[in-house]
Amino acid sequence: ECSIVRNNLGPKINESLSFAYENLSEFPLPDERIFKKSHDGSSAALSDDFLEYLRKFIESLANFKVKKISGLELTGETFNSFAKAYFKLFQSKSLPTTEQIEDTTMTQRVKILSEAAQLKYYEKMRAFENVTTIDDENFMENFEKNHLAFKSEVLNEFSNTLTTIVDDQTKIESFKTSFDADIDQIYAKIKSKIAKKFGPSLK
Repeated sequence: ECSIVRNNLGPKINESLSFAYENLSEFPLPDERIFKKSHDGSSAALSDDFLEYLRKFIESLANFKVKKISGLELTGETFNSFAKAYFKLFQSKSLPTTEQIEDTTMTQRVKILSEAAQLKYYEKMRAFENVTTIDDENFMENFEKNHLAFKSEVLNEFSNTLTTIVDDQTKIESFKTSFDADIDQIYAKIKSKIAKKFGPSLK
């Protein structure tokens, strides 16, 4: 029977290690139960039973909740963004202050929040960008209305979460102004693409 020492890694890892010890240890190396007789050094020659136990073990280890930052799941891209920001902060000759670290963390969280909100806006507006023909004479009017509605929606969501990240009202307004400008820039790019596609026929 496997006995795992209690530690700070958590019960999930303890459970996974127990499973591995109790099951994978049945296949001591080298053992013909691990490798098929036709073993040529490739993973394809591994025993099906051994692979099944290994698969379950890996799945149990990987079955953790993904960390969320500003309500959004941490991805490889956002982790890389944080790593670059902190690396740049610690490149100076002197160690950064607590305030500098907190400010960098705050800025990165707002950046992630802003990029997610901008993407949401774009996904809602891209239907206009992808049109191939314009049969509706009110196309541009609807385009403008949707822009204003979607912009208001994502701006409200952005602002509500922003206040949980930033305390300083001056910074909040600065971030909101920057976000507003970013949305308008996406809108302008979509509008420009539509104009190039349909030219003079566009009303």
